[in-house]
Amino acid sequence: ARAPRKSGRPTSAKPRAPRAKTAPVETAPPPESRVEAQVEAPQAASSPPADTPFAFPGADQREMLEALSLNLARAAMTAQSAIAEAALSQADRPAALSPDPFNVGPAMNSVMTSLAARPDKLFSAQADLFNRYMDLWATTTRRAAGEEPPAPTARGDKRFKDPAWSENPMFDMMRQSYLVTSDWMNGLVSSVEDVDPRTKRRAEFFTKLLTDAFSPSNFLASNPAALKAMAESNGESLVKGMQNFAADLERGMGKLKISQADYGKFVVGENVATAPGQVVWRDELFELIQFDAATDKQRAIPLLIFPPWINKFYIMDLQPENSLIRWLSAQGFTVFVCSWVNPDQDKAGFGFDEYLEKGIYRAVEKTLEQTGSKTVNTVGYCIGGTLMGAALAHMAAKGDKRVNATTFFAAQHDFAEAGDLLLFTDEHWLAQVEEQMDAA
Repeated sequence: ARAPRKSGRPTSAKPRAPRAKTAPVETAPPPESRVEAQVEAPQAASSPPADTPFAFPGADQREMLEALSLNLARAAMTAQSAIAEAALSQADRPAALSPDPFNVGPAMNSVMTSLAARPDKLFSAQADLFNRYMDLWATTTRRAAGEEPPAPTARGDKRFKDPAWSENPMFDMMRQSYLVTSDWMNGLVSSVEDVDPRTKRRAEFFTKLLTDAFSPSNFLASNPAALKAMAESNGESLVKGMQNFAADLERGMGKLKISQADYGKFVVGENVATAPGQVVWRDELFELIQFDAATDKQRAIPLLIFPPWINKFYIMDLQPENSLIRWLSAQGFTVFVCSWVNPDQDKAGFGFDEYLEKGIYRAVEKTLEQTGSKTVNTVGYCIGGTLMGAALAHMAAKGDKRVNATTFFAAQHDFAEAGDLLLFTDEHWLAQVEEQMDAA
């Protein structure tokens, strides 16, 4: 029989003590091996381990990083200098007569008041936005799992034409989220019913401008094409962008005047407005330029073109390949073009009547004198066409039949249905323009 267990002892057996491991006995290497090991030991100690988690950049990478850092600093300094100069140039100018010259605030207030008066519609719109986001998150999850291909970019939307907007999941999510929100916001404003149609259209127009401005393609951090260009150029693209920004501010004397072309590459008479012609009349309001027919036989009735006075005549003679004036000359027409003078303070008293009497009537008279013809065909382009239409009515009332036929290019005559132009030509805005003109 077992002896009784003594009190105070544990009921469980003690764990056995681990046995000490016996180190393997190494045999001493031959003398030659010991000598080689002693020679190689310092070299092995000086080299880094093969699995080092961090490796220092090479010379090429360091050069790229230095160039990127330098260009980022240059871009920042260029922007700061341009903004400072713009602020100084604006300091002495009078403040704007109205912070809201297009009367957007009252239009948006009318729309929001209408929406607030129908809480059921607001609740339905909020539920619709929530459902759209739920669909977007579900679609994004399926795409991340490879169950659904990326959504294609809307046809004609150049903002997201870079493949990265669809191929990269992060940028695709940005794009889809922005499109959902902007479409919802524009649709909400458009759904208002009990608001004046012109007021509603003004709210729709500026809401579209606002949502377009917040597109992720307009910001460096959320534009994959801009980020790629920055990486490939080591930041040089940012420097060029800031230089363009500074040039636009300088061109606008402190205001942003964006240019879509390099003005230094176009010289009138050299690579712009190269059709051969001559000035046959000049006065205080315009120059009359004659372009002879480029054919053996010429048409009996000359052609007189009135471009808009807010543009240059050579918009119809930009390049030989797309020059309307050259094409008309090649068809046998003797072409006359009215080149309006840039009005200055000495033309402050000129109105529509002066452009009618001293412009249209005088140009017709000088064209007929130059060619010996009894009639002339005319072209009215843009606001020049509006002026020409008024002149035809004036001539008809007087029995003046010197104009044989007229063609209009993008010219409007009935302004009752002027479309979006009415957003900028209401009485409030016209009063602001008149105040600015009087102040100048």
